[in-house]
Amino acid sequence: MTEEKILEILLRFRPKKMLPDNVQGMRFVCGYLGTNGITNVKELGDALEVSSARMAVILNKLEEKELVKRIKSKDDKRITYVKLTEKGYESINEVRKQMIKRFMIIKDVLGEEEFERFMIDLEKISNIDMEDIEC
Repeated sequence: MTEEKILEILLRFRPKKMLPDNVQGMRFVCGYLGTNGITNVKELGDALEVSSARMAVILNKLEEKELVKRIKSKDDKRITYVKLTEKGYESINEVRKQMIKRFMIIKDVLGEEEFERFMIDLEKISNIDMEDIEC
């Protein structure tokens, strides 16, 4: 299994409610922007399934950390776009490198065949909507 495929599975594996909302939201926004580039705030809110007020809180925290920048549309002042800053790209790239590094260690411990099965199972789990599971 390639590092790109491992990263793809890991980026999809973010079950809701397993992280505090503020951390989950910030992580999601950075990952989304890292994959999709500049995006409008409404699209981000829709993708994260949060209100515009909650989205504003998340973006304020990310701006304070200098990870994202908001940009007003020149054509329609009601529309605001968000993009990762250089620091934001560096941050998500470092996180992704660390994720791959950790999973390469797991691969060494499990062996190739067992690691493949583990990643297949992780991919299946990532497709489960955790909100549908009652505890």
